[in-house]
Amino acid sequence: MTEFTHQNKIPKFLVIYADFNEFDRKKFQKLALSTYFNNKRNHKSLIIEINKLIKKNQGSAGLKITDYLSEKTGLSKRALWNRFSELTRIAEYFLIINEIESDEITYKKLLLDSLRKRKLSSIIELQKVKALTLAGNSKIDLNSYYNLHAIFENISNNYSEMNKFDESVKFYTLHSEYSVLQFLMLLFKQALELELQKINNIVTDFPLAKEVLNNLNYIELLNNIRPLYPKLIVPVEIYYCLYLSFKENQNEKHYHQAKKIFLKNKELFAQAFKNDIYQALRDYCIDKTNKGEGKFYKEIFDLNNRIMDEGLFKGHYVVNSRTNNFRNFIFAALRLEEYEWIRKFIDIYSKELPPDMREDEINLSTGILSLYEKKYEQALGYLGKVRRKRYLQYLDTSVYKLIIFYETDDIEESYKESARLKNYMLQHSDIPAYLKGSYKRFIKKFELLLKLKGEPERTDIEMFIDEMEKIKNIGLGRWLYDKGAELLRGKK
Repeated sequence: MTEFTHQNKIPKFLVIYADFNEFDRKKFQKLALSTYFNNKRNHKSLIIEINKLIKKNQGSAGLKITDYLSEKTGLSKRALWNRFSELTRIAEYFLIINEIESDEITYKKLLLDSLRKRKLSSIIELQKVKALTLAGNSKIDLNSYYNLHAIFENISNNYSEMNKFDESVKFYTLHSEYSVLQFLMLLFKQALELELQKINNIVTDFPLAKEVLNNLNYIELLNNIRPLYPKLIVPVEIYYCLYLSFKENQNEKHYHQAKKIFLKNKELFAQAFKNDIYQALRDYCIDKTNKGEGKFYKEIFDLNNRIMDEGLFKGHYVVNSRTNNFRNFIFAALRLEEYEWIRKFIDIYSKELPPDMREDEINLSTGILSLYEKKYEQALGYLGKVRRKRYLQYLDTSVYKLIIFYETDDIEESYKESARLKNYMLQHSDIPAYLKGSYKRFIKKFELLLKLKGEPERTDIEMFIDEMEKIKNIGLGRWLYDKGAELLRGKK
């Protein structure tokens, strides 16, 4: 609900609540109205008014939410902010409860922790069978080994207190093995993250992780662990291969090995873990395409289809504040001219987008598709419908309008749109610096292209092409390069 303002501060509760889907809101309301949580206050009327605002598509820009809700509920502003504070606390409990409900291992781990603190040995013994069954049947996630080793530790300690030392040692051994596997998994995941940050020109360092990596014979270590725990070592090996795929980028065997191990064992993994691995595989392919290796567009397209076939493309994996996976899924298909696939994708998966941005994303994506199909008037029509509430929508809509104006020789509109885009970026400090920089570079090259189109000199065009050669495989650099090449052909 970022369009509401009150002293330039949005109540934390509204930020959390606006992110809930309709099902979450109904569950939350039951919790918020429970006497256990609400301090005998009735939040019903306030929640009803907030729901009305959400249904009205977040209201009008500049509306002071405290003034509006104070008037509707009869609460003073101080009382209203006190209510927001209470609702924030309830919302935090709600998020934790939701997380535990969807993660049985975490639930069992916390339960055994509580039972151990209360010295309830007989109850722990009853819970042991359920916990071990869960351990054997659970899907592997990033934190599952951590929770499992804690469960084994609790059972071990309980047996120790019961003077059953053989059983205690057996479970403490499992605790030890799982904790080491968790350590290795996180170590290689951190190593992978470090390599990814290097690609994105983020200056960082993980000194302790690097120290371990530099002094550990992990190849021999993995070879020794593999025959002992062939199933449990799988996620460790996947992260290790992904780390090497970025560290030794030219050696594609590491990427293909990571993909092979993952796809062969994917039924072992929880959905969130699958998404993490798929994203790392996609990141490698994207990096390769940026370096001019076009064959990896097919790899990206294949990974995208696998993600959708497995029902992973939903919720926060579709769109978030810093990127837009919905349109990212389209770009590889555009390169492969899979236009019919894109139409079906927009029709089916736009339903996963948040309602307040769905129509804009449909129009923007359809406009981009129409542009690639060279249906410029149709493309401009779709782009004109985008309300551009979010900076990513504004930036991309403007850039694709610029391309259309160039292709249709509308030089005047090209300069006008370019000026609007520069002014927008100047006025919006919320746009990340790295993102703003890339759009500024595009505008600079685009305006140079416009100048060359109006008064082309062969040497200037050749210099432009040479400059675009460096970025022709990154984003819209290919379009700039191709337009320069067209101008050069026109000079012959």
